[in-house]
Amino acid sequence: MGIIKRIRIKFWRCMANRKHRYTIKYAKLLGVKIAQDVRFTGVPDFSTEPWLIEIGENCLITQNVRFMTHDGSVNVVRRLGEEYKNLLKFGKIVVEDNVFIGANSVIMPNVKIGSFSIIASGSYVTKDVPKEEVWG
Repeated sequence: MGIIKRIRIKFWRCMANRKHRYTIKYAKLLGVKIAQDVRFTGVPDFSTEPWLIEIGENCLITQNVRFMTHDGSVNVVRRLGEEYKNLLKFGKIVVEDNVFIGANSVIMPNVKIGSFSIIASGSYVTKDVPKEEVWG
């Protein structure tokens, strides 16, 4: 990544801490796919592969939400033997339309959150959430 892009990312991250509309710009600059009418009440952690995150229309994502597009725990497994040496776990995160994600929630890789679903505050989502369900 070039120096100019790094400076732009730092600038928009700083601005995102002040105003909602800058959070959208910051996320898009990182590569997050965001539809219309998405609102953030804080600046989420978009992980190290933000281009693997898709957020649908009319979603509300509250403060301190973490989108984890990779699982770093495989570092431990790699030490078990040569056959695990190149083990990686990356995955896409898809948040469909009209979803609410509560504060301090963590969304893990390879998760799809269905339309009209609610993720309660402090949740740790490790598998797909069907549409129109409340999880916590």
